[in-house]
Amino acid sequence: MRVIDLDFRHVGPQGRRGPPGPPGSSENEFVQRPAGETLSALRAVWEDNAGHVWPLDYRDAAHVTLFAGITLTAAAAGVETTLQLSGVVDADGLGLGVGPVWIGEAGRLTQTPPTTGYLFRLGSAVSNNRLILSSSQPVKRE
Repeated sequence: MRVIDLDFRHVGPQGRRGPPGPPGSSENEFVQRPAGETLSALRAVWEDNAGHVWPLDYRDAAHVTLFAGITLTAAAAGVETTLQLSGVVDADGLGLGVGPVWIGEAGRLTQTPPTTGYLFRLGSAVSNNRLILSSSQPVKRE
């Protein structure tokens, strides 16, 4: 292993400010997708290659890496639902405490990490009705 010793005692003058970058996306991103089966609002889902969304279960090894978003609306099979892909989810029905939020059974949001299947953190609840989405890679539980 090579060790590099850095010396930060001298800071030079600040350079010119660069040109502004391209506009970014909004804080929250939404899409519409047809439900593959009847879905409740506020469920984690995955998207198949036909564009339909299905509940994502922490035990579903075939799909756990395909997280597509959180349903904001309930929908019957074949009917479009609104998915939130990123950002802040504000919803009265979340009913969460402050802390980490995980994918549970049939796409339910839970604050109890599963002890089997896959551990997939969706983000953090900052209040009982606000979830900040910042998902991580699922980790296989033994």
